[in-house]
Amino acid sequence: MMRTAHAVLLGAGLLAGIGAVRLVVDHRHQYRQLSLAAANMHQRLMSDGEAHPERYADHPTLGQLPSEERAQAIHTNRVFALLAAKHRAGLLPDDELHHGLEDLVHHPSAIAFWKRSGNFWLTESEAGDKAARRFGKALARTFERATDLRHAA
Repeated sequence: MMRTAHAVLLGAGLLAGIGAVRLVVDHRHQYRQLSLAAANMHQRLMSDGEAHPERYADHPTLGQLPSEERAQAIHTNRVFALLAAKHRAGLLPDDELHHGLEDLVHHPSAIAFWKRSGNFWLTESEAGDKAARRFGKALARTFERATDLRHAA
């Protein structure tokens, strides 16, 4: 009789463990899907902003820029947001993130965008989850290194 009870308890424990693992995997998958859906919405919004930069004429920061600079700032924001979303969803490993950021930080429009909006990005990333904070720190470090290299040259 005790063997049957132990077998039943062991079986119930295994099923509970499998259920817990499944919950964790499902949660991770759902988080990834939500992150990508939010990134997709943001990309569509920014794409619309690129097509119609005059819609940002009353924006506190972007509205003060000439239309060409405004369009470049919107595009740069779009690229940053896409990299952040892919990194948050686990689709962009750290090494690929650093390569993407290194390519980006040497463009004059990205440098101008960072000077104007870098503090906002850092504040937003600090208020986010662990992946957002890691992205914000990677972005800040990459811009700092690029600035140091420009000053050293």
